[in-house]
Amino acid sequence: MNATNINSGTVTALNWQDRPTEVQEKIDEKFGELACQLDSSWHVNGSDHYHLCRIDEHAWFTTFIKNRYPKRKDFYAMDIGAGNFFLAKALAETINQDSDLPEDISVTIVSLRGESIQGEKCVQTQEGKCLMLYFGAFKVENLFEEFKNRNFDFENKVDLILSSWTFRHLIDPMGTLIQTYSLLRPETGLLLMDDFFLFYENQTLDQNTLREMSQKNMIPLLLDSKVTFMIKENCLLQSIQMAFKRKNFDPLHIALDYKTVLHCRDIYSKHVTVFKADDTQNSPIHIPKFDPGLFKDEVIYGNQNLHKELQPFLEDFIKFYPLDKIS
Repeated sequence: MNATNINSGTVTALNWQDRPTEVQEKIDEKFGELACQLDSSWHVNGSDHYHLCRIDEHAWFTTFIKNRYPKRKDFYAMDIGAGNFFLAKALAETINQDSDLPEDISVTIVSLRGESIQGEKCVQTQEGKCLMLYFGAFKVENLFEEFKNRNFDFENKVDLILSSWTFRHLIDPMGTLIQTYSLLRPETGLLLMDDFFLFYENQTLDQNTLREMSQKNMIPLLLDSKVTFMIKENCLLQSIQMAFKRKNFDPLHIALDYKTVLHCRDIYSKHVTVFKADDTQNSPIHIPKFDPGLFKDEVIYGNQNLHKELQPFLEDFIKFYPLDKIS
């Protein structure tokens, strides 16, 4: 693993396989509790549409298919944290009812949840053009291991990944994001998701500042990673929603190093991974300054080219602001 020197220490590209034992043990423990459940019993158990970053994901996906046919005829979508699978069923219905879509396409829609499905780990059905794969008792934080154990491989294949109100419940959401990014098809794959909690070892986990602290930690890391992304504040839900496009075959390079896992009563999992705090003063790595207070609910921030590409699918007119202007 490559490392970049920072004064007397190093900042490495985070590798989820380097998780400390105590982090993986907490992941396994929490997953064990969830996998025993036969039904999804969250406050919200999915939706026909997620509208993340105010994007109509149904319209984006069907347009994406039309624009790439006939060069491609096989397409993939995935919902991580799928609840009762409403999104997958609604997306399949949209695809099957769209008379402008060719008859000879094949669309695989993958849905993942931690709870089992009536005691089953996988249920497979065919709905018109769509192959529906419902995975239950699925350890989301170990994506590659889980898919391998079930004889599936989606690396570099998925055109659209959605995740609503899932990553903030995970113990190692950043490690899971890095795995998720590698599932996206290079150059075209799109990920729409909510934000999550991210902390350093020297920070106090105060329930009154958890959200703002996480945003202040996360956005500079994303800017420094050079990943193509957009973000939008959702004041009603008290979250930031994010869109990522995978521009090439490179993995997501996040300059972090694992420290340990800490108890945090204000997070569903009750535990969250914390990362080593490096002294970045006078560092050769550029960490942009960022003030979460700049966010406004009616503004989208981020990469200009990505915004231009996604603008036709925004459900309302929303002002855009290039994020590099505040770095």
